Amino acid sequence: PAIALRQGYLKYSVAGGQYRSSSDHVRHSPVMSAELMYGLPWNLTVYGGIQTAEHYQSGSAGLGAMLGAWGALSADVTHARSQWYGDDTRTGQRWRVRYNEGLDSGTTLSMASEEYDSEGYSSLSETLNTWCESDHPCGYSSVYRPLKQKSRTSVSLSQSLGEAGSLSLNGSRQTYRNDSSNGTSWGAGYSTMLWGRLVVSLDWSRNQNTDRQGRTSTDNLTSLYLSLPLSGWSSPNPVYASYQMNGRSHGDTNHELGMYGDTLNRRLHWNVRERYRDGAGNDK
Repeated sequence: PAIALRQGYLKYSVAGGQYRSSSDHVRHSPVMSAELMYGLPWNLTVYGGIQTAEHYQSGSAGLGAMLGAWGALSADVTHARSQWYGDDTRTGQRWRVRYNEGLDSGTTLSMASEEYDSEGYSSLSETLNTWCESDHPCGYSSVYRPLKQKSRTSVSLSQSLGEAGSLSLNGSRQTYRNDSSNGTSWGAGYSTMLWGRLVVSLDWSRNQNTDRQGRTSTDNLTSLYLSLPLSGWSSPNPVYASYQMNGRSHGDTNHELGMYGDTLNRRLHWNVRERYRDGAGNDK
């Protein structure tokens, strides 16, 4: 959603960890990120952030606005400096606009558009996925490179169903630079709370990709998420247990167990997760 805070509100986050790809061959690289948002007068919000890892650094800055009955709008730019395996260091920018609006009927509309103004821009995951362990080439070289994204547009619509939960619909389309390839995704989701404690979310999506030769491939993704509080809702430091399953029609099924919660009277959030992939053992 768009980023917009009330005047005088300050929100920040700092995270550090280790990047682990879905591929067992990608290096486990240390990563760090930080983000800061502050509410200004005239319903404006200024925000920015950084991401850093070996072979990758990026910084972003943006401005958001609350539009009253018309929702909220934010725009930002990210400058990234990255080095893919076997390649020189490159730089590039991504421009992004986000909008969302909530209606009295319980309907929420969100839209986002991203434009990559140069071939040199890469995300953190795109960059780190090219660096594999020394005994595995990862399939990357100075000759072969994956397609570079040019633009991405997404739309989502959610509807509250009261005590029955909520229903959501979403879709997105992305194009690639100097190539006719494109990707389209659409899906639906449903979430509810059972017995006043157990949160259940079920999502389904279909991804359709067309390559430069016009060949189309389709993959379906099904996801189940469960969350159960291990302490009372009114606890100043609540603790939750979670489980998530992601299954693909052409791929492995991932299972993730976790615990998360708040401490210091909800001023500090913590999250611990362990992921298991069918046929591969623990990989996160």
